[in-house]
Amino acid sequence: MINRINENIIKVLENITDEKIIDKALLDYKKFFIDMDVEDMEKGFNSWLVHDYKVDNKYLFEGVVDSDLTEIFKESLYSVYKIYIEKEDIFFVDVFTNKYYKIQTEEVFREEDLISVRLYPIENHYIISDDIIYYPMDFLPQIKNMILSRYNEVSGIRPVALEDFIKSNKMFIYQISNIIEFYEKENDTMVVYTAKYTSDKNIFEAFLTSDNLFLVEDDDIKVFSLLHENVQIAEITIEDKKIEIEANTQQELEEAKLIMEKYDVRYIGEEILSLDDLLT
Repeated sequence: MINRINENIIKVLENITDEKIIDKALLDYKKFFIDMDVEDMEKGFNSWLVHDYKVDNKYLFEGVVDSDLTEIFKESLYSVYKIYIEKEDIFFVDVFTNKYYKIQTEEVFREEDLISVRLYPIENHYIISDDIIYYPMDFLPQIKNMILSRYNEVSGIRPVALEDFIKSNKMFIYQISNIIEFYEKENDTMVVYTAKYTSDKNIFEAFLTSDNLFLVEDDDIKVFSLLHENVQIAEITIEDKKIEIEANTQQELEEAKLIMEKYDVRYIGEEILSLDDLLT
């Protein structure tokens, strides 16, 4: 069955021929993410686009996948799960709702595993997608806090069940994956060093003429790669009049600040952000 599901996912992706849909979806998707390269982004983007993105209140898979798979796609679940094993049965336990899902799989799991994966309902059990993401169990409190704090914000405005909130906001789960994967890969200390500036000048145009700065993203938020001796030491974002440097070490931040002195900007301050800060 999972092979059929994967084949139908490809069918949906191949059916999306309107570039405006892709561009709009990509813009919505990237608002939730930090410093993604194409490979990291596509791992989550294609799954979200196929299963969760709507155009004119209609999922992109509707009318495309095999008819008997339509409800399976609609009822698929994506969340963060702990593992519970009872004799030969495996259950995934949603860490936010504490709901148990009986899983049929040939994958080997341990009770100390903490994962994100998509579940598809098949009769009286669930099967899982191939793209399993593992997290260190130590991150569970931060992960739960991020989602529950977002939920409390929304439920304070309008009543909504936690399970319904997670179903309609799977983007936050993808965001968790991106943040943890990026900082595990790029920064062993799991912190990012930031400095903030502001400017009344057209700093974007000034950056475009710089030998040290290279534009890597030209959306509402502009992103530049900052090089020192041909090595990237930081990224700089511009949003309206706000400018922010992000670096992996304090030394790289100091080098970036020296380069920024060449521009007509006003220094505001700096901050060290931990993984806890990024997930809340």
